Formats: sequence, C-alpha cells, structure tokens
Amino acid sequence: MNRVQSAVLMSECRIITTHDLGLERRSTDRRVFTLEEARSAAERNAVIAALKRARNTVTQAAQELGVSRATLYRIIEKYHIQT
Repeated sequence: MNRVQSAVLMSECRIITTHDLGLERRSTDRRVFTLEEARSAAERNAVIAALKRARNTVTQAAQELGVSRATLYRIIEKYHIQT
C-alpha cells in the first residue's frame, strides 16, 4: 500500500509503471542454472530448512523429509552443511 501511495505521488506521468513501484528487474544479466544445479540447490535448501525447524535434530529432520538418518547424513556431508 505504501508503494502504491508513493508511486501515485511521485509518478511523473498518468500511468504508474513498475519503476514507480520499485518492482523493476534488478538485473537483466541473470545466470541460467542447469536442472542439476537447480535440484541441488533445492535439496540443500530443504535440508537446511528442515534442520532449522528440528533445531538440528537429525532424526526429526529426516522424518520430516521422509528419508532415513543415514541418507540425511550423506546429504549433509555432500553439501557440507554445518549442524
């Protein structure tokens, strides 16, 4: 709501643009990820989030993720995640 109000007040023309709202793309030179890189990033982020929710209790995080503790330990080692 604040962005819209500010854009209405600060816009120099009758039409409010993404620039006026502060929603323009930050960079047009974005890196393209391979599917493998995207999967790895998603897996790593999911493990980190589960560990945070489980307060670094590997057994609870493994249950939440639907994997065994051994599998979770392998993933933690693979991505060098600190517990």
